[in-house]
Amino acid sequence: MQRAIRNARGDARATPEVLVTVDYEMDGLGWVDFERAMLAPTDRLLAVCERHGYVASLFVDVSELRALAEHPDHGAGVERVREQLRGALDRGHRVELHLHPQWDEHREQGPRQFSLDVARWRIANLEADEIATQLRDGRAWLERWLDTEVVAFRAGAWGIQPSAAVLDGLAQAGLRVDSTVAPGTSNRSELGWYDFRKAPAELPWWRVREDVLVPAEEAPIVEMPITTGRTRARDRVGRALRDRWTGDHAFLAEAAPSVGSDRDWRATLHAVRRLRHVRLDPAVLDASPMLHLAEEWVSARGAGPIVLITHSKSFSPAAERALDGFLAGCQRRGWTATSYAEWLADLG
Repeated sequence: MQRAIRNARGDARATPEVLVTVDYEMDGLGWVDFERAMLAPTDRLLAVCERHGYVASLFVDVSELRALAEHPDHGAGVERVREQLRGALDRGHRVELHLHPQWDEHREQGPRQFSLDVARWRIANLEADEIATQLRDGRAWLERWLDTEVVAFRAGAWGIQPSAAVLDGLAQAGLRVDSTVAPGTSNRSELGWYDFRKAPAELPWWRVREDVLVPAEEAPIVEMPITTGRTRARDRVGRALRDRWTGDHAFLAEAAPSVGSDRDWRATLHAVRRLRHVRLDPAVLDASPMLHLAEEWVSARGAGPIVLITHSKSFSPAAERALDGFLAGCQRRGWTATSYAEWLADLG
């Protein structure tokens, strides 16, 4: 396949490439259901990818799995997760590192419910030494657990800012890519704060050293942003209304986590209508607006990579249909599949 290796200015490769990424996790507030949140939806998601010839990069929540592996009622569930991930690796998919540090301090409240330490919600709020330990030990555990190489990281709840200590910890851990930033998006809530509105507007990727939003030449970490863009209000509202009617609340969780709830529907719908940027996520958009968003991204930034994100826990039937249509459209356009490791190998 003909390629032109891009440089730090974002010069395009010959063909756009698609990274299908999945935050592979359960509820961040301590609800546990392996089958519903991880196993069944991921089987469907991988089947869609394989039908169209794409690979998935699964960002595995190591904090959660390490905590549950030691619990007598959940060890078997963790082993089922391990079997699923090993099967995915055997079929060419990849796993990468994801951390929700609130799971490090947990207390059982019921058969499927744990109380977690929300003060640890954002990895960037931890002390620098602990951040480095979390990243180093998390990578080592995942590589040992699955006998594979891990090169990329995504912060739980996008809580990577302030980013200096996290980026330093990534370099110490030998990780080469962060894929947390979603340009143009923000969350003003105290618990889930992040602000990516000042991310570079024309670069498909950039190197970072101290600030995840500021390009730095010859820095050790590559920021591979999640693809975002503007969409028509009627597309967002139409999807929200349909998902509301069918009882699928994934849209609210992924598109507008800080602007309302299903009990405050009018306020939430108003906020959804006013959203400036949304992530390329089949839980949020249907196939046609996803393809339009991706084309606009490529037009502004070069030929890729296009980084799609979704979550195993929110991969509903509507999201499955949207992903299927999107990947079919990518295939028709000749957009090829890649992974973080493959892309780094080409970069050199």
